[in-house]
Formats: sequence, structure tokens, C-alpha cells
Amino acid sequence: MRLYPLAVAVALLPQITINACYLWAASLGHVDWCIPYIHSCTSISATGRQLPENLLFTGLMIPAAVMLGAYWWGNVHWLRSLGCQRRRTLRLLLIMGVAGACALILYCVALGHIGSLYHLQRRIGVTTFFGTSFLGQLLLIHLLQHCSKLSAAARSSLALLQRSAVLILLVGLASVTIAAISDDYYHRTDDAFEWTFGLLLCLHFLITAKLWWQTDFRLSFRSDR
Repeated sequence: MRLYPLAVAVALLPQITINACYLWAASLGHVDWCIPYIHSCTSISATGRQLPENLLFTGLMIPAAVMLGAYWWGNVHWLRSLGCQRRRTLRLLLIMGVAGACALILYCVALGHIGSLYHLQRRIGVTTFFGTSFLGQLLLIHLLQHCSKLSAAARSSLALLQRSAVLILLVGLASVTIAAISDDYYHRTDDAFEWTFGLLLCLHFLITAKLWWQTDFRLSFRSDR
């Protein structure tokens, strides 16, 4: 069974969910109408904070988080199939990936609840998710560069993966720079950075799906009987 549809789902399901929830929340008057990637009118959390859109948000994002954990598990086995023998680094990649998936679940569970403890839980969840996911992507790129069985076509996609990582890094650095220069301007733009950062992370997953397809990565089942 070819596994690239899993990576496609990991890339597309979160984006479909947050954008659908935004449209639903805006139609109900729970958030303002705008282009959140540009106008920074609302956070991702706000699109799934109130009922009934909260049910759609948690109902789709928690399964997406489970698939994200499976995606990182798949990456470890994929890298091994490509000749990567760095066991400790592969173990670290899996730990970071699973940590990011668990953090996303933690964030979803706390969404919609009121109180400082739930706010802290959401902040820890979303920060850990973004941080470990990006670090995992950097580590994935590093390991792919040392895979002996990567074809020329796949290496072309690897270059695209590297460019997307640079773009994510630039967005993160821009956000940090704005926060250092003007706290007021940062609070007026931080939501747009969050939307953009999430979109670029999902783009990275989509490029990985292309690599899984190019290398014909498959899951097989075997019985001794």
C-alpha cells in the first residue's frame, strides 16, 4: 500500500479545517470577515473557540494530529528504506514528531475552555507544535541529504523542500524582528504570521508527499503462515 496519501492528508486536512471553521465562524459573527493571512483580523484559535464551529475544529484536528504522528513514524521507516542508518538521529526525529502531534492534541482539548490554565495549555500546545514540527522538518532535510538511494528526481524535490524550510525560517525571523522593534505592531500582525506559518508547514508536508510518491514508499504486511 502506497503511503503518500497519508502525507497529503496531513498537509491538507488542517488547512481545510481552519479555513472552513473561519468561514463558519465569520458567517455567525464570531470573528470578523477578512483575509486572515494578510489582515491579521483573527487568530486560528478564534475560528474554533465557540460552538458550533468548535465541534468541527476539534473533530477534524484531533484526527489530523493522530495522522501527523503516523506521518513522522512513516518518515523514519522511509529514511531507513533509502539507506539512512543514523539510528539515534532517526529516533530523535520520531520523538520530535510525536511530541508535536501530542502538543496539537493538547491544544485542541483546551480550545473553547475559559481560564488562565487553559490559556497556558493552549499556548504550550501551539508553541510546541510549531517548534517541534519545524525542527523535525529541518532534521528530515538533513537526513535526506545523506540517503544513498535517493533518485535524481527526488533530489530535485528535496531542493524544493529546502527552499520551503528557508521560507518558514524567514517568516519566523520576521515575526521575531517585528516583536523586538515594536510590540504594538507585533500584536497587530502576529495572527497573520501564525496563519502563514501554519500554511507553510503544511506545504512542507505536501512536498514530502511528493517525495514519498517519487520513491514509491509503501507499507507492506507479512505473515509467516
